[in-house]
Amino acid sequence: MKDILAEYFHQTDKIYREYHYKESREVEKCKLKTALNVFYKNEAQVKSSCRGPWLIFFRRSVLHGKKPSYKLAILIKLLRLHKKLNAANNGELSLFLSKEFDMLDDEVGAVLNYKRVHGKFHSVGELYRVKELSLEGLSKLLLPRVTVESQNELEDADIPLSISLVEVMEKRYKNMLDELKEGHRKEAQEHSYAMAEAYHYVGLALYDIGDDEGVKIYYEKALVKFQEIIEKFEGITPVNAQYRIGNLYEELALLYENERTEYFKKAIDAYTCIFDEQQSAKSFGLIRELVSFRIEQAKARAEYLKRELL
Repeated sequence: MKDILAEYFHQTDKIYREYHYKESREVEKCKLKTALNVFYKNEAQVKSSCRGPWLIFFRRSVLHGKKPSYKLAILIKLLRLHKKLNAANNGELSLFLSKEFDMLDDEVGAVLNYKRVHGKFHSVGELYRVKELSLEGLSKLLLPRVTVESQNELEDADIPLSISLVEVMEKRYKNMLDELKEGHRKEAQEHSYAMAEAYHYVGLALYDIGDDEGVKIYYEKALVKFQEIIEKFEGITPVNAQYRIGNLYEELALLYENERTEYFKKAIDAYTCIFDEQQSAKSFGLIRELVSFRIEQAKARAEYLKRELL
């Protein structure tokens, strides 16, 4: 993959020069087009030993240099898209593409027609083969607009959240108890949250290369760290951590279809802790007025998951 990545960056350097090294949506669309052209031109050279070669290439090319929280939001949305492309019926898929990706009727029709002819999308990158889709249509699907649910201050240091950073952060985390004793509660919360998100990011990266055991280990580390935040801190941050626990269980259900029911139930339980008055008061104290938006979000997610389990 190194050779085709080098080819990609060589070509995108020309794009940046053309746009005077200014970031824009147009530049991102050009980068996506270049990545698709380079990847599928060299598809035979890409090792098939990993689960998602396109997603790995996409993360290392188009998403190169982006903040990990943004990468996570994009990758999770693409995983949901891939699942819907293959599992949903035409009506469900049409509604999903229109609502979640702002696709026009003719663009939706092109995707449905490709699915009818070919039966299955082996990856979201295969949307590149839907000839009727313009670059704008492809960009809506493969470079969707997302809302970043959670990020941390370490992202501004231009350090990628990688396995090596996780090791460094684990050492930093050992100092947290001292910070707590000295009253540096804000810094301790930030370190805890950053640690949890670092584990989460590594877990998703390991999924791409097919390391299922590693995925579950790092997701569990993230879940444990979020639980520690709930137990050690007060205020809004523990509520946000509880919501992230629900998010992570939803993601695991998405990654492992055969364990979907179990993970959905755990996600529902996590969300219920936020909107159920008795559980909320026990876990977070009397702060419901400060987290009304998060309560509504949690209630909506739980209701959606319950419908999915029917």
